[in-house]
Amino acid sequence: MSKLSYLTEAAWLLLLLVFGVKAIDHYFMYEKAQVEFDLKSKLQSSEVQLSIETLSAINDTTHHYDQYAQKQLRFENLYQEVKNLNAQNQKLESALFGLLESVTDYMQYATMLKTSFRFVSSMELDNSGLSDKEISELNYLFTLVATFRGQSNIKVEESIKGYLPSLESTLQTLENQDFKWSMFKLHLSFILEKNIKASELLMNIKNSNVNNVISENLIELNKRMENITISISVYTVLCFCLLYTSPSPRDS
Repeated sequence: MSKLSYLTEAAWLLLLLVFGVKAIDHYFMYEKAQVEFDLKSKLQSSEVQLSIETLSAINDTTHHYDQYAQKQLRFENLYQEVKNLNAQNQKLESALFGLLESVTDYMQYATMLKTSFRFVSSMELDNSGLSDKEISELNYLFTLVATFRGQSNIKVEESIKGYLPSLESTLQTLENQDFKWSMFKLHLSFILEKNIKASELLMNIKNSNVNNVISENLIELNKRMENITISISVYTVLCFCLLYTSPSPRDS
């Protein structure tokens, strides 16, 4: 075999090796991108389910805390898997952490607020011995609290706080008769302290950009996978071309 033939064959083998390695490398890059795409798709779906459960947490007709716990656990597990893949960026990390923090804090408030609102609305005045005027005044307070549950804003909160001093004597009388009215005052105080804060957290959850950020990531991953697929095809074709045009051995 001549020196030129030897060099030609060596170059051919080198190119075949390079193109083959490139094709294999890109195949594994595609597999990694596919795993990340599937994981973030699951994370996006989990975020939607968790948000829906959270938004309905304070609804009296909904008994879903086991479901909520399951959905939060699934979301946290997927969140950790994304971190373990080193697949998160600063924008996604910030959005996921912010949502999880808001959801956790809101659920703590929502659980207690649900109990407090239910307790306040369960109070009865039939056998209280109060005058019609006092009963009417307390019923107005109950109406304000019910309004505050549906419209948690400063205006309603201030209306309740401003109205309470006029009921101080009546509430003290009831408290002396039945310990439940002491509990009533504690629950009402908690509602006034935490309901607006809970509403702010709920608004954070509604306005969360997690879904949009994940969608951006999925679009980017899809484009990356398309480019990798093209590269794999190119390197594979080059390998076949080299095999088809392999140099014939010659005697020196």
